[in-house]
Amino acid sequence: MVLLRIIMVSAVLLGFYFLFLEKEKMFRFNRFYLLTALVFSYAVPWMVVTLPAADHTVALLVAEPAVSQMVGLTSEKKAWNWDQAGLWIYISVTLCFLGNFLVSLLKIINLKGCDHNIHSFKIRILDRSHTAFSFWNTMYISADYMREKQIEKRIFLHEKAHLRQKHSLDLIFIQLLMVFSWFNPLLWGYRKAMVNNHEFLADEEVLQSETDIRSYCNLILHESMLQQRFPLVNSFNFNSTKKRFSMMNTQKTKMTNLKKVMTFPLFVGLAVWSVQKIHATVPSAVITDEKYQKIQKEFSVNVSSGINLQENGQQDVYAEKVTTDTIKKKKTVEEVAKAEPEENKNPLEPMPNPYDIAAEFPGGMGALRKKFAEVFNVSQLKGKGTLKTFVSFRISQDGIVDHFKAEGTDAAFNAEAEKAIIAANGNTVWKPAEKDGKPVSAVFKFPVVMNFQ
Repeated sequence: MVLLRIIMVSAVLLGFYFLFLEKEKMFRFNRFYLLTALVFSYAVPWMVVTLPAADHTVALLVAEPAVSQMVGLTSEKKAWNWDQAGLWIYISVTLCFLGNFLVSLLKIINLKGCDHNIHSFKIRILDRSHTAFSFWNTMYISADYMREKQIEKRIFLHEKAHLRQKHSLDLIFIQLLMVFSWFNPLLWGYRKAMVNNHEFLADEEVLQSETDIRSYCNLILHESMLQQRFPLVNSFNFNSTKKRFSMMNTQKTKMTNLKKVMTFPLFVGLAVWSVQKIHATVPSAVITDEKYQKIQKEFSVNVSSGINLQENGQQDVYAEKVTTDTIKKKKTVEEVAKAEPEENKNPLEPMPNPYDIAAEFPGGMGALRKKFAEVFNVSQLKGKGTLKTFVSFRISQDGIVDHFKAEGTDAAFNAEAEKAIIAANGNTVWKPAEKDGKPVSAVFKFPVVMNFQ
């Protein structure tokens, strides 16, 4: 499952950061690592890599004609749709997070104060007392920080670092990820790591101006008593003061460059593990209804296996084994009705109810067979010989397809046929069957015969 791989990859990368990188004095590299880790975690698990086919087995896919495939449903109990329920839950929670994000944004924008331009930086002097912070391209500073119409130098340098290095972009990016993928608990850890690293970067720039470390630490302690109110901003206030003090006195170690190099094989290994790998599908020859009828008329047999036949330079398939009386006699609706129980408990074995117009796949049966052949992965199957199954599924009165079930003697073939017909249908909406001018539910049986040579 892609979402599970996203969470696992993001967990491994965040764990590596906290174990090996966080305490090293390489703040710019760490910022790049955190952003790359997020993009990597969300992008790579969606990628698909096609591997060579497991073997060179030639698969000949025989499409039998549709005969008595539709059966109307006399009654239908709507089952609880977990997919739809999950979608509504996701939308509801996402809207709550999005609302909170927008409210925080509006609170910042609506802060009242006088705007000034100092050293090419936009500064808003707030009307009320508030801890200093920066967002987007503006410093927000309370009048308490002004001394003789000048901003306290260390605070100005600190906030200038946030603006110059565009830390707000990182916070907006992680906040939007948290809005739309709130199900990933690791994002809260990433956000904390980003905020910490932003403060390390800003502190580093302040100390480069030869500011006394001890007095700067005292300023931080004083500011830590104030409360930060906005999740989207880089504030001078920072709760993890102990980490900041520690990083100010940390020196680069000999392991710094080695740890940087270690990240490369980590990303490569996770990429190999997390990408979706599929084996190349061996091309399958597919018989059309017209070709099938021509073969059936000529030999008077049912297709049970296949061999190659050269006709007008095109490769095709026809019957290899000729056996008599292999075509099953079709049952009438009345005969089926007598054989079925009165109460229908299985949606794929309903009480028969004749309809006026059969359900129809967009583009017809030929289009469905073509899609099926394209997605059927024969590399998952072993051995040779002929395999056959029927994949049954229900088509609701709204044209929605569900309740897939394959009925054949080979479990692996059943599973792959079921998987392929689900993929072939995708989100396609059928034209439902009709009875007396009204749409009704129906069951479709899709026959699959494949000969492995």
